[in-house]
Amino acid sequence: MLQALELAPEELIPRAHQLALKGWRFVTMTCVQVDSGFEVLYHFDRELEMEHLRIRVSKDQVLPSITPVYFGAFLAENEAQDFFGLKFENLSVDYEGRFFLTADSPVHPMTRTPTPEHGEKGEGTRDR
Repeated sequence: MLQALELAPEELIPRAHQLALKGWRFVTMTCVQVDSGFEVLYHFDRELEMEHLRIRVSKDQVLPSITPVYFGAFLAENEAQDFFGLKFENLSVDYEGRFFLTADSPVHPMTRTPTPEHGEKGEGTRDR
């Protein structure tokens, strides 16, 4: 079972700073939709050990971006914006939902809850 340190969103940046100062490397970020929103996991490694940070957010909550600490996180955070509709504050390189998806792609295709923009089966498309 994955052991993860549960954090509030406002604790993410200070903890990322601590990890960076201790030589931890950002590996990737995982997003999972849960009933009330999303569970976001940040994964780090150092000397073949892993550290995981878990943040739970509602669907409309804005997360602080860790890109000021780990610039390469812009890839994973933009992916989460595209596929899940997560929003990040201070994202160093922000593609605003168009990193992987084109203008005619489904809106937030990894979400499973129908919304007005997704239609009945999550099949909404972006405005061109």
